[in-house]
Amino acid sequence: MDINQREDAYKRIKDMIVNGKLQMGQNISDKILSKELRLGLTPIRDALNLLKSEDLVISFPKKGTFVFELSSKLFFEIFETRRIFEIYGLRTSHKLNSAKIIAQEEQILEKMNISIKNKDYISYAKLDSEFHECFILATGNDVLIKLYRNLEPKIATIRNTINLNLSEFNTKESFNMHKKIISCIKNENIDRSVELLDNHIFVWYDKVFKLTSNMKLDLNSFKNRLSTYKV
Repeated sequence: MDINQREDAYKRIKDMIVNGKLQMGQNISDKILSKELRLGLTPIRDALNLLKSEDLVISFPKKGTFVFELSSKLFFEIFETRRIFEIYGLRTSHKLNSAKIIAQEEQILEKMNISIKNKDYISYAKLDSEFHECFILATGNDVLIKLYRNLEPKIATIRNTINLNLSEFNTKESFNMHKKIISCIKNENIDRSVELLDNHIFVWYDKVFKLTSNMKLDLNSFKNRLSTYKV
């Protein structure tokens, strides 16, 4: 089998999951994907196996293969891990090279503004992922980067679901919060930037909570649990 076909299948199916074409909890047919992507069954099945190893795809005996489903437990764990990683990333990247992180994030903000003006919410969602990942990459910690990149496709899938549902209102709200975070970093007010980032992630949780019918967690008890420690 051509390795390039497997990589092509892997990338395209992953993009379909992250962009919402294959929705969370949706059944996946290797035969339908093979026909749609014009690739053989072998590279499709190999790609699905790779996606299983990343927990983006799950197989159940006698039931089939599905895109991961957003249970309340999984989302809680994603949220908690994201919060720890990104706040650490913000503090550390600022200490290592504040000027560089500000320049990179401002470039992303410029592109975000263009996406909003063009009402290109898919493009905005990708830039949103880049904005948050930028803090992680700037730490230079390869282990942290690898762990975050394994988590990020799930974050992006959830974020894209929100953006597709709330479109213009949500992107503008998100964009303004991003600008405030960078403004505080520029003013050397790191504690405030961390507070804003933390609140931004909580707002993200709250929107998913309201949009996802199978979420069981109470937001107030969730906040109380996380407020017992300071990142």
